[in-house]
This record gives sequence, C-alpha cells and structure tokens, in this order.
Amino acid sequence: MLAVLSAMVPFVATLPGPAAHASPESPNLLVGDHGSFDLTTGGWVGGNASVAHVTSPTQAGLGALAMAATSAGTAGAVSGNGPTTWTPAQAGQVYTGSAWTEAASTGRSVDAALGFISSTGTTTTAVWGQVTPDVTTGWTHTTPVVGIAPPGTAYVELVVYVYGAGQGETHYVDTASLTTHAVTNAAVTGPLHTSGNTIYDATNAPLRLRGDNVDWLDFSPSIPSGSPLDDNSVAHMKQWGVNAARVHLSEDYWNPNDCNFSASYAAAVDQAVQSITSRGMVALLDLHSNTRQSSTCATSKQQRMADSPGAVTFWSSVAARYQSNPLVAFDLYNEPHDLTWPQWLNGGSLTDSDGVTWQAAGMQQLYDAVRGTGARNLVFVSGNGNNANGWAAIPPPATSLVAGYNIVYAAHYYTCPTQAPPACTTSDPYNPAPPGQRLDAWSPLATTQPMMVTEFGWPDPGNGTYYQNVVNWAEAKGIGWTAHKWAPGTAGTNPFGFLADQSVFEPAASGMPVLAGLAGPVPSASPVPNCTTFYSTATGSHQVCGAIRDKYLALGGPTSFLGFPTTDTTGTPDGIGQFNHFANSGSIYWTSSTGAWSIHGAIRAKWASMGWEQSILGYPTTDETGTSDGAGRYNDFSSADGYGASIYWTSSTGAWSIHGAIRGKYLALGGPTSFLGYPITDETGTPDGVGRFNHFSSADGYGASIYWTPSTGAWSIHGTIRSKWASMGWERSCLGYPVSDEFAIPGGRQSNLQRGVITYSFSSGQATSSC
Repeated sequence: MLAVLSAMVPFVATLPGPAAHASPESPNLLVGDHGSFDLTTGGWVGGNASVAHVTSPTQAGLGALAMAATSAGTAGAVSGNGPTTWTPAQAGQVYTGSAWTEAASTGRSVDAALGFISSTGTTTTAVWGQVTPDVTTGWTHTTPVVGIAPPGTAYVELVVYVYGAGQGETHYVDTASLTTHAVTNAAVTGPLHTSGNTIYDATNAPLRLRGDNVDWLDFSPSIPSGSPLDDNSVAHMKQWGVNAARVHLSEDYWNPNDCNFSASYAAAVDQAVQSITSRGMVALLDLHSNTRQSSTCATSKQQRMADSPGAVTFWSSVAARYQSNPLVAFDLYNEPHDLTWPQWLNGGSLTDSDGVTWQAAGMQQLYDAVRGTGARNLVFVSGNGNNANGWAAIPPPATSLVAGYNIVYAAHYYTCPTQAPPACTTSDPYNPAPPGQRLDAWSPLATTQPMMVTEFGWPDPGNGTYYQNVVNWAEAKGIGWTAHKWAPGTAGTNPFGFLADQSVFEPAASGMPVLAGLAGPVPSASPVPNCTTFYSTATGSHQVCGAIRDKYLALGGPTSFLGFPTTDTTGTPDGIGQFNHFANSGSIYWTSSTGAWSIHGAIRAKWASMGWEQSILGYPTTDETGTSDGAGRYNDFSSADGYGASIYWTSSTGAWSIHGAIRGKYLALGGPTSFLGYPITDETGTPDGVGRFNHFSSADGYGASIYWTPSTGAWSIHGTIRSKWASMGWERSCLGYPVSDEFAIPGGRQSNLQRGVITYSFSSGQATSSC
C-alpha cells in the first residue's frame, strides 16, 4: 500500500459524508485504539513518516496519533502492518473510511484512501478519496473514501495521506473510522407500472430506480470489448448495486432511411438490453441524439427537440422491438430546450439560430408512437429548458402534461455543465436545489407524478460534492436518480466519468457518493451531517452542514443578507456548538439545545466584542428580529443564569446588551416600548462594587435606568426622580439603591430607596428627597 504514495494526484475540494444505507452500516471496524488512539498508536504505521501516541491535541478521547514526515513530500499513516493489524474484509462489500486531522504548524491537503489486500498480503486495489485541507486551529474531518472490495480481498486498510509535507512536519490523526455495508442488488421484477407519484414493480411494491448513464451507443454503432457497455462492465454495475442503467442511443444509426444507418446497430442495442435486463436491472433506452431532417447526413447531436418524422419512426420501431421485455423503459428525448410548452408537447415548425427550419415532434406524439405498438412499458418524459436554467431542467406545467399512463417525468441538472470552478462562475454551483429553484422547482410536480433525476454530474473526477448533494436531495424526496456517467474520469477529456478505472471498477472521488447512495437511505451506524458546499470567486468553497445548512437555506442561502459562507461548519471553542461565518458580516450558530440561529451586523459585532458564545450572553436563541415599534432590532441569547440575555440596536442608540435580573425587570415593564426605551449601555458594575445597572434612552429627556444588587433586586428609576437621585450621587448618596419602581401618590409620583424616598410633585414640577 505504501508504494502508491508517489502516484497520488490531489484534487482540492470538500465533500460531505456518504448517504446512509439500506444495508445497515456496520459499527466501526477499527476497534479500540485502532480507531481512537487513546492509549497507544493502535498498530498504525507510517509511510515516509514516523507515528507516535500523544495526549494532546485530541479530537475525542484521551489521545491521538502524531504523524511526522521523515522527508519532504507525501506522508502517510496506515491502519495496519500485517494480518494481525489489518482489518478483515469481504469481497463485494462496500467500505467507507475517514478520520479527523489537525496540522501542528502548517495546513496541507489531506486525503483518505483504502487499500484492499489479498490473503497473501498483496495490495490488489487502492482507492483514493477527495482531499480536504487540514488547519492548525482545529480538527477537520477527512472526506470519506468509499470503495468496493474486489474478488480475492481478505483485508482492508485505511490510509491518511498528507501532501507536500516538509521534513519533520507533524500532523495529528484521531477518531479513525472504517465501516462496511453490503451492496443492495436484488433483481427488479417487471412489468413495472405507476400509480400516483410512485413506480411499482410486478409485486406492487414501490420501486426506486437508482443507477447510471452510459453514453456509448449514441456515438458508436457497436459495443467492443472494454467499452463501458460490454458485459463485464455491466456486471460491475450490478456489483455496485445499480438497478437502472440509462443507455444513450442515436436515431441516425437506427433508422434505415438515414445515411448514417448501421445494419449492426440494432444487434448492439440488443446486446446492451440483454446484458442489463438479464441481471434484473432496468434498461432505460434514451433517444439522445439525432439530426434535423432538413440537414441531410449532418452530424448527429442533441437538438432542441426530437425531429419529425425521424423520431416517430425511431420509437415505433424501438418500442415494437422491446415491448415484450418488462425491464425496458423508453426515454422519449434527452434534453429538450428553448421550446414553448405547446412546441414541447405537440411539436411544430422550429427555426434555429443558424436559419435552418425543421419539423419537431412533441412529447405527446412520441408517446403515442410508443403506445401505438402495444407497448405498456414505462415512458420517461424529460422537461424543457434553456441555457440559463439548463436543458431538460424545467418541469412542465400542469396544463402541458402528456396524456397517458405509466409516465415518469425526468429532470436533468448541471450547475456546471462544462467546467468546474473557478472557470464555472455559476452562483452557488454545488447546490442543485435552492428553495424553489433548479431541482427544487420539480418538487410540486413530484408530489403528484412519478419523477426521476435521470442525468446529473460534475466536470471534475476528483470532486463528488455535487453528486452527493443531488443524491441527498433526491433521496430526501423519495425520487430515483441515474448519475452521469459510467466511465473512467479524466480531467479535461472525460471530466464527467465517475470511475477511477475500467479494470477493477473502483469509483473516482466523484463516484463515491454514487456507490454509497445506490444502497438507499436508512439510518446508518455513524450518520454524517447533511452538508452542502457553496462557492463564489470571492469566498472560495465552504461547506455548510446539518441544522446550520437548513437555517441558511431557509433564510435564502447565498442570496440572503448573509451572502456566501467564509468558513466551513466548525466547532465552537467551548466544544458545545457549531458555526459558520458568512461574507456579509453574519454568522449562524447552533447547539443541540438552542437550535440554529443567525446573527449579523452591529448586533453580531457587539456579541463578538463581548466574547461570542463564551460571553455571559451564551448562544443566540433567535434570528435578528424587529421590535414591535419598528424602531429597533434585537437578538435573544441563551445565558446560563436563567434570565436569558439580549442585544438591542437602533440607528440612534447603537447595539447594547442586557441580561440577568435587569433584563427580567426590563421585559416585565414592557421592554423597548416601555417608558425606558432602548439600552444605551451594557450592564455595568456600580462604582461601589455592590450593584449593576443599565441605562436606557427614555423619550422624556431625563433618561432611565434599572439598578440591581443581590439584596435589593432589580428596580427601575426614571424621569425627574432619577435626575434628583443622580444629582445626589446615585447609589453612593444617603438614599442608597432603589427598592421600588416609580409609583403614583396623591399629587405626584414616588420611588422608594434603601434609606429614604424621592417624590415628585405635579403642582411644583420638582422632585424632593428624604434620607
């Protein structure tokens, strides 16, 4: 395993953990110090590094592993050094590994990898994950690495790599985890049908289709050995747990009257269908490319829409050929775009930007061609789209649905359809479904009609963030998906391929969420928070996770007052909560007891100046909220004293805190809408060291205060009475501290103090005291 260190090629990105699995995830296979390093190194060894047990820093427990590079370059820590320390493994199982790392002096790119080992001790396959930078200011969770154990596997090892380390440079490793689950690959039983918004199998059990796209037969009329559609490749799809393979086809190889017709093409499609369906998987045949009939022998490609009569001829023939196979489904046209909804549904004359006018076939016409053969198979209908939103990315309105039965509507979505950031400048590129937009725009249709995400991907084999987020979205809504694409990924030439190779069929980093997600969702042994990565050129790429992510999206995500994140979701210094900071001077803080709440602007600046969550205020328990009089804003906080805490702000007073018994009295009197007005100081100690006070804005021109001592409690004082008390020396006068609020007496007002009273006469307009 250590020999592969020099072959590593890092990709810098972030990725949330794999989706939970229908086949239960095992508990951590790294038992005791093998994963926790509480007392020893747990049998781990170094590669171009020495390893040692340390008691500080730790991510959890009593100890951690210190890995020091013995020479400059890539350093690694390996979870074993032979049969007694390697973890037993079983061929065909899916393994997921991760750890937490922290840099001692210099942050580097960190990667987790898996090594599958034979019974003779030979590393048969190595699988590398997606790199995550570690930092010196806290612990970072590595991107989970996911691989499937090949035949002959007897053991598995987890490796943590640090790239570009200097000689002697130290990085810490803790809380290592290695889990496994079985592949879910039960055969689908057809024929399939729909009812409501659900696909059902032949036993009337709900069926969710999950799988891949294979783009071979749209540009080749045959399936040679070694291609993504040969029988060996399809067998590996089955081993991954695929139950639906979307096969891209070309009308021009199929139709006999086309000059690109290939007499052997139908046999090649037969080969693919047989290979897929004989293994109990659904073959989703997709009309992917065609020519405009007015352009004789033009290059076949994705057009705005299927053509007439060519596509009608294609589906009449294809449906007749495969209608008797209950595991074949028909995808009418790949990616319609730049059409009116009447054109999408019923076809018509189209004129393209190059001036060519041609006749399009609508979805209803194509559906009718399929049903005209007697075929009752599932029919998939892709949405409309445009360059701004994506082709096939817009759901049809209720007034434009295809009339028929066993229909599944299909969405495609690529936030970066050609290049990854920074070349891709799409706003929020890692998020497939901002509320009400992109994929989430399909949510209303999906409540009444069967729907799938039949194509999605990311143009970087080293980055699985987008795949994970689409899978998370689809699974959360009970929607099936087929990821693009089943092929070896090569940066530049084949960037959407999510396989690392086509020999042992391990996933590239981009394909790991696909492999993990094929098993479907149920709670796993070690669930990882649901994360979304947000990117802008100004802030870079940062993850927002769990309840903080949900709050962020509810507030509007990057288009909200917060802007893009400037940190990943990070643990607070007190070890209780988590937070993200955002570009527009805002944050969201979360704890399990308070939930997730936003704070920003001048209120956040005041909270920060007081010590953030470690101040007397504690954590936010509200978002910033407007006061009922419309003049101010506030956040409430948890405060451990039982009274709670707040920061109030107005444009004239600024932001000031109030807490404890003084805040309790303030709210009891009516808060900012009372005679007191808004705080104009933080709670402050009195000069005599006995009491505490806040001053307030009070609209009467005299000001107002609440004073507190342990013996007297909290009481307000304001107006002319307060001015009199102030003139006498406040609490250091002969009167001492207030022991009542101001109250009415005949002909005036009065406040009681410890050693006397101050009264105000309506007739004289004067306040007098007695000690």
